[in-house]
Amino acid sequence: MPRRRSLSDEQITRLRERLAADDAPSTRKLAEEFGVSAMTVSRYARMPKEEFAQVSPFEEIGLTGLTRYGGQVQEDYDVRWKTLSRMVPVVQEMLNYPIVAAVMHAIEMLMRGAEWSVQPGGEELLDEEAAEFIEGCIDDMSQSWSDHVSQATTFLPYGFAPFEIVYKRRLGPDKDPASKYDDGKIGWRKFAIRSQDTLTPGREWIFDDAGGIQAMNQTEKTGGQSVTIPIEKLILYRSTAAKNNPQGRSILRPVYFAYYFAKNLADIESITAERMGTGVPIVYMGKGTSTKGANSDISAAQKIVRDIRIDQQSGIVIPYPKQTADGTGMLFELLSPPSRGIIDFDAAIKRYNQQITQTVLAHFLFLGLTEQGTQSLAVRLTDLFADAVGAWLGTMADTLNMYAIPRLLRLNGVTGLTQFPTLQAQSVRSADVVSAMQALQFAVNAGALLPDQGVEEYVRDLLGLPERSAPIQLGSDIANQQKPGEQIADEQEPGIGEGEATKARTRRQRLERLADLAEAAFAPELDRPIK
Repeated sequence: MPRRRSLSDEQITRLRERLAADDAPSTRKLAEEFGVSAMTVSRYARMPKEEFAQVSPFEEIGLTGLTRYGGQVQEDYDVRWKTLSRMVPVVQEMLNYPIVAAVMHAIEMLMRGAEWSVQPGGEELLDEEAAEFIEGCIDDMSQSWSDHVSQATTFLPYGFAPFEIVYKRRLGPDKDPASKYDDGKIGWRKFAIRSQDTLTPGREWIFDDAGGIQAMNQTEKTGGQSVTIPIEKLILYRSTAAKNNPQGRSILRPVYFAYYFAKNLADIESITAERMGTGVPIVYMGKGTSTKGANSDISAAQKIVRDIRIDQQSGIVIPYPKQTADGTGMLFELLSPPSRGIIDFDAAIKRYNQQITQTVLAHFLFLGLTEQGTQSLAVRLTDLFADAVGAWLGTMADTLNMYAIPRLLRLNGVTGLTQFPTLQAQSVRSADVVSAMQALQFAVNAGALLPDQGVEEYVRDLLGLPERSAPIQLGSDIANQQKPGEQIADEQEPGIGEGEATKARTRRQRLERLADLAEAAFAPELDRPIK
């Protein structure tokens, strides 16, 4: 009998029964009976009995591997970051550190300034209408989209940002809640932030058996009643979905090492300046001073040495004459510190501050302060930072496209779409005008791109120029700005062959001229040193 590569479920069950029988045949006979190799029969014979059971392909068997106890995530090894209730105060403290605050402010401003658009899921009329409906719902919320993005940026320092989706029936501006529309459809009232420090300590989340997120528990800070918000009502922005951790991972977690030392060195530097700003205090106990007892002169002198500092009310009163050559009286002196201490606090603090910015790809903040560089280097570093911010905006868009938009359309009974419409955030990177113009010029000269109305609109937008208000004569426009010795073809009425070629050539020359003007205006800045 020819041997088969696999057995059906029924055959596996029969083979298991034959192997479990007291008078089970030999491996060779079973192999011939079922048409498989002896090795296959031996493999089934070595399996524990429970492994013979067939598992449904729709059943989830494994786990995510997230370290959790009940509803509390304990993924980090550091006790300060181990649980959410301990992590939140640490993050709140870090957000007030100047360097961290500068980085987060830069991120928030870039994300708030990003332009968002809704793209249809197809080219059908129904797809266009669904996209317009989503745009209307965004514009009809009780909070601006910019405010929502600002609140959502907290998923970066905390690792996650939960929002409850609050719906409304669109019944017009005179109803409560008000709406710009009166079509009776279901829209978004708001995406309500659920602050990270309000999750119920010790049982923040509800998981299923496989580690899937089912709900979030929230308790008021003032000790109010706890509520459970199902995941279907939540938008959960996360910095990472590793292990399906609902709390993500704070981008400040790897920053903590540098922050800890920078902050503590700054504290030590301040203490040093306060205590040793003018010198080390020394008191000489001369003849006639008491050195025993709680109220002795030496006790008072020790207190003076310990408590003296440089402030608005610094001063010392000594009830003895100044110590003379024969050792009578008391003498207070300040031993001048060395001109430069053993530790250069300023260099150490700067080093750790730079590590903070490097960790979150924001080291361009120190350009011109601690190192030399060129404008082109600054452009590269800011582009890298902008790309990172763009990726975080993409994370937000993916979350909304996967959960918020489909749920809203299903609530309204929308069917028959090619695909669901999607929210997209435009790049926050500043355009490199010179490089873009040079690339356009190269493409046109190579014949890979034909200058047309779309190209002109792109160039005008790139250079920040207004839209064309009226048609212009390209030939005369070029002639007024042509270079010495430059031959410009006269603009002709487009024809079947020569006229079109002349028109394309004229537009190409105009684009080359624009590229030259842009390079002349911006190129010198690229080589300017940053001091």
